[in-house]
Amino acid sequence: MNIARRIAAAAFLLLTAALAGCNFSFSTAHITDFTIAKDEAAQQPANAFVPSARVYAKVVVANVPGKVTLKWRLSAEKVAGFAEHTPLPEADTTFELNGDGNSTYTLKPPKTGWPAGTYGVSVSMVDDSGNEKDKRSGTFTVAGEANAANASAATPAAAPVFSDVEFADSKEGDAADTFATDTAKIYARTAFHGVPNGATVSATWIAEKASGVAPETKIVTSDVVVSDDKNVVDFTITRPDKGWPPGAYRVDITVDGKPAIVGRFAIED
Repeated sequence: MNIARRIAAAAFLLLTAALAGCNFSFSTAHITDFTIAKDEAAQQPANAFVPSARVYAKVVVANVPGKVTLKWRLSAEKVAGFAEHTPLPEADTTFELNGDGNSTYTLKPPKTGWPAGTYGVSVSMVDDSGNEKDKRSGTFTVAGEANAANASAATPAAAPVFSDVEFADSKEGDAADTFATDTAKIYARTAFHGVPNGATVSATWIAEKASGVAPETKIVTSDVVVSDDKNVVDFTITRPDKGWPPGAYRVDITVDGKPAIVGRFAIED
């Protein structure tokens, strides 16, 4: 009897362990494979490409009990004309799966070819509740000269993108859009990516509709030349001797003379 009981207990423990192991495997959705390649099927893995090449990234997911979303992202990790680790949101995409399967992220080169440098590719898998279940990432490099013959008519690798202009009464001050007539200085800041190294970012301060001032009066323009390590620009304007005329003001941000973004603030008594 004792032997039979011990055998039954051992069998029960083995069955419990087996069931627990099966439950863990089924409920843990994860990415089983991540490959950067030269072909859509990912049969030619690679991490080095020429400027004219298409780049593919493929993942395989398993143990998916329900719907998941794969979020693909591209970044310029160390690429000429970009600050390091610059996200390239225009290349972002998502892919939904209702069970085990795969997803391929296709990156087409610009007409002028990929700028030389190192790029990052990442994919995160989230469930219906927005919880990240797994994430993978990798890099690839591009070497060689892009096709300069079509440069003048080609679409740039990444159009300049600017964040909303923030205003403050000091360099490290809290953002505001209304200031007093006696504010000593007003600071404007915006972050960007996709602006080529050596480009000029300009800010023109304008009194749109201020007391005692003709509409659309230009006050001052200042310039900043973009360098490899710069992805934020700051501009400052000083209070007139008689104080700021109350009214509406605007700052026009341009890149090499082309409109980029506009910010507005007000002066109140």
